[in-house]
Amino acid sequence: LVEKVNSFIRFNLPKGTFFEGIFGLIDFRDDNLYYINCGVPALFLYTRSYNNVIEIQGDGKVLGFVKDISKYLKVKKVKLNQGDIIVTCTDGLIDSKSLRGEVYGKERIQKTITENTSFPASKIANITYTTCLNFLSKGLDDDVSIFVLKRLANVKQ
Repeated sequence: LVEKVNSFIRFNLPKGTFFEGIFGLIDFRDDNLYYINCGVPALFLYTRSYNNVIEIQGDGKVLGFVKDISKYLKVKKVKLNQGDIIVTCTDGLIDSKSLRGEVYGKERIQKTITENTSFPASKIANITYTTCLNFLSKGLDDDVSIFVLKRLANVKQ
């Protein structure tokens, strides 16, 4: 799929068009997330058991710049346990600067995740965005995408 998306971007969209994102597949039988990072600068995993946020980047290049992306693709795997949270965002959030020129940065995102783990995924995304806007005291200079996935309890069948 990633190779096909790369080819489509490369050969069908205007020159210079690129895509950064995450391709993921969850195997619900064993709660493993298999993913390929295609140039996203931040992919975080909050582990409830350690009450900690770590980066789980993975390798990968943005799509649309090379003809054959296959040699750059590496599938990574992470086990998701109850209460774990995956958060990814674009550089528009990470690199945003306040009026004083201070960068918002990954550490603030990690802190926001840790402080808001009790909320649903959609609220964590909204809080992350709002916290950034409050830090900036102005509008954003770049587009921002935030994706949050929260592993809930198993459903008994």
